Amino acid sequence: MKPERLPALLLSASLVTAISVHIVAATGLAGETALDYRPLPAAYAKRMATDFDALWADMAWLALLQHDGAVVAVPEGERRFGDLEAGLDTITTLDPDYMVAYSFGCWALGDAGLPKPAAALLERGLRHRPGDRVLLFQLGFVRYLLLKDIDGAIHAFEAAGRPDAEPRLQSLARNALRMAAGLAERRHDPDLARQLWLAIESDARQRGDERLAGMARRALDRLRRERASVTAPDLAGR
Repeated sequence: MKPERLPALLLSASLVTAISVHIVAATGLAGETALDYRPLPAAYAKRMATDFDALWADMAWLALLQHDGAVVAVPEGERRFGDLEAGLDTITTLDPDYMVAYSFGCWALGDAGLPKPAAALLERGLRHRPGDRVLLFQLGFVRYLLLKDIDGAIHAFEAAGRPDAEPRLQSLARNALRMAAGLAERRHDPDLARQLWLAIESDARQRGDERLAGMARRALDRLRRERASVTAPDLAGR
């Protein structure tokens, strides 16, 4: 072994040992499963990680997954989620681009009965990655399903479905726009719904996607009928 490599190897070994001890303590793997989750505070972990932020983030993520899996395995009334919010803060502080921590972590928080922190986690990711379509798509569902915030969900889905998506995200963008259009109808906003369905129909027709184009045309017909039923005069001419 080259002498100059020894300090780095010793540091790596000590870090792995420290993190492994943390995982055992935090997840209850040394005893009963599903104990309260006690993550390392973000600022403390960041100082200790030095140049090994990604390694620490990976290990902290494994600890969170192991705990969450143990919690889900016990009856619902006996679940103890611990401080998942702090754990996800630690992971995303160590590695702000840890995308799975945002996309999976928001639903773990939802399972723990923490809808506002679930949305806040995704919003934090968007501050680091403005306009990220995947995070916006997830935020739309969190706002709709967990927070019952239809206006906020529409805004997130519209942003995720904006034009000119890169090829790998075009399907996501189209689905996001459909979600926004459907929620606009549910919110009884026919003008916005019509605008969105027209955009969907035009894009689908240009791509030769007759199934989606037909769906959009049916939605537009439905909106026209609903508007006609509201504005048509009654039999007395009023």
